[in-house]
Parts: sequence; structure tokens; C-alpha cells
Amino acid sequence: MPKPSAATRRQAVLLILFIVACAAFLAWRLRPRDRVEQLLSYLPERGSVQLYVDVPRAGSALPLDSEWFLGLTVSGLDAAALAFDQGEVHAALAGVPAGLVEPALARQGAECEAPLTEQPCALELNGRSVRFRQEASGTLLAATDTTDVTRRDASADAAAAREAIEAGAMAWAALTPAKLLQEPQAFQGTWSTPLLAVRAVESAETAYLTLEESPDGYTLRLSARCAPGEAEEAVQVLRGLNQMGATVLQAQGAESEVWRSLLGSFEAEAQADTVEAAWTLSGAEFQALLREF
Repeated sequence: MPKPSAATRRQAVLLILFIVACAAFLAWRLRPRDRVEQLLSYLPERGSVQLYVDVPRAGSALPLDSEWFLGLTVSGLDAAALAFDQGEVHAALAGVPAGLVEPALARQGAECEAPLTEQPCALELNGRSVRFRQEASGTLLAATDTTDVTRRDASADAAAAREAIEAGAMAWAALTPAKLLQEPQAFQGTWSTPLLAVRAVESAETAYLTLEESPDGYTLRLSARCAPGEAEEAVQVLRGLNQMGATVLQAQGAESEVWRSLLGSFEAEAQADTVEAAWTLSGAEFQALLREF
């Protein structure tokens, strides 16, 4: 058998290098930072709340092993993004295997005429119609309203989320105070106390929350750019609301060591027109707090 010529060998080497370069490019394009923007691009912009969770990173802190009604184990996901606005909910979940959801929808009574990658399918849940669709990439989309779930251009919020996740946060949220304060259901139950912080920064167009591991356990950070000249006053209001929260919890009989520790860890300062605040709990306290929700 004749040996390949030098030109043929060079062509083979170039072909291999080209394939390797393409694979490297695809890996770069699909890195986690792009996933953040991709998932958030499926959510409505400037809703009451946008939330992004890096599931593998959050697995050490959040109870993600339970199954939900579709039979999916949350801990098996790559990432999750959710939006809440005026009673509507949108979700984008990365890492859902194709063909997994359709049988679960059928068991719940849905009549899907085609795979979710080809055609959306609706399911009635608690009197609400939830539409499901799945991208070829494995991203599962769900929405409670009737609008088609389509991608939009990445927003400034998506860039902020990507920066927070790249810095090590396990979860990120963008709150629109003006809208959130108009959602009375958000201020019911145990969530009412932590959400009181939104009232202190209601002049901010957006307030960002991040949850991250810290040397002392877990830290929840709030950052909000207020109207000019209002940051210092917002910090004082935030301190007052933090104290009021402790009083309200005590009056409701819900005060506990973990809440005392959470509210006692509060720190805040004004940096120009931006409010920066943080609450920190140890790992055990954080787990205890989660069990109260």
C-alpha cells in the first residue's frame, strides 16, 4: 500500500485541527455564561421578579432533590430561570432530556399532539392553563399566559446576572420594586418580612439580589441604585424595616434563633446613589431557615 503523500498528510492534519477548533468554539459558545443570557432571554423583561439558579452550584445549599409533578428531579437540571409578573409565571429549565416530559404531561391529562420540540402543549393546573414547549437544546419552557414563548435579545439584567454567576453566586434575582409592591400575594406568609426590604428601595428601577457562599456560611446581598440623593435615606429606612421585621415576627409567634441571627447579621451602606445590604447565616442556620418556607 503506497504511503500518503506529504500533501495528503498535511490536509489530514489541517482537517483534524479544524475539527478540534470547531469543537473548542462550540464549547466556548455553550459555556455557562452564555447559558445565563440564553435562559433569561425567554423570560419577560422587567417583570416583578426574575430569578436564575445555577443548579449544580446551589445543590449544596438548596433542597433540590425532590421531584415535582412532571417527574423531573430538579437536581438533574443544569440551570433554572423563572419570572413572576402580575400573577403570570414563566420558566426556562436547562438540561431536560428530550421525550421525558410528554409522558408526564399525558399522565396529568394533557393531550399533546406532537413532541414538545415540534409543538407546544397545554395542561390545566389549578384552573390555569400552562403551556409547555421544548427547544432542541433540551431547554424546557413553560408559561401560564397565552403568549408564545419566544426568545428576545439579552437585556442589561441578563448581563448583571451573568456577572453575578461568574463571580460565584449560586442564585441571582432582579426585582422591580414598583411592580412587586403592587403584588399583594408577595407579602403574605413568611416571605412578607424579607420582602419588606423592597419598600426601602422602591425608588430604584431594579434591585438585585444574589445568594452566595461566604466564609461564615451563606450571604444574601441586595444592591439597588436609587433616585439621586435617596440612597442614604433608603439605608436608614432599611435599618428600620429590618428592626420592624423582627418585631412583626415576634408578634406572630414566628421568632426563632435563626430569624434573630438573620436580622442581627444585617449590614448596609450607601455608596453614592446605590444601596448595598447583606444578611449572613451559617450553613446550619440557612438550612433551618429554608425549612420554614
